[in-house]
Amino acid sequence: MTKGVEEFEELKKGNVAVALEMAGVIIAVALIVQVGVLGITQGLV
Repeated sequence: MTKGVEEFEELKKGNVAVALEMAGVIIAVALIVQVGVLGITQGLV
């Protein structure tokens, strides 16, 4: 998503902005997956 930025190298340097960006991406993906899982499980019950 971010060309030219090595996220893990920046995390090793202690870059808090990159850590917050990665946390936001992880949370957003988790919310999207949660909606999908809920839809599948409601269809089974």
